[in-house]
Amino acid sequence: MIDKEIEDLELYIRYQKTVPRQKKILKELEKDLKETLEILAEIRREHKDGNLTEKDYIELIGHMQEKAEKTEKLRRDQEKNLQDCEEFMYIYMEQQKNKRDKSPLN
Repeated sequence: MIDKEIEDLELYIRYQKTVPRQKKILKELEKDLKETLEILAEIRREHKDGNLTEKDYIELIGHMQEKAEKTEKLRRDQEKNLQDCEEFMYIYMEQQKNKRDKSPLN
């Protein structure tokens, strides 16, 4: 039981340090995805206005759509990981609070 408590504490401390970085990464991924979608819209406008050949349009759209899909997958994975960490931290803190509340010293 004590080993599990030590592991949980170590994990809590690690998550406490990494969650801010994970939030920053998530924001960067969201910004990157937004910029990629804006570029896709610009490519479509340029093609519609006749400023891009069909070949260039297909090549650019394909590349940017692939980038958007990869970024979105990374964003979803990062968001899930962050939620898992925050959930663990919440549960850990609730367990610690319950232990303190049940302690005979209170």
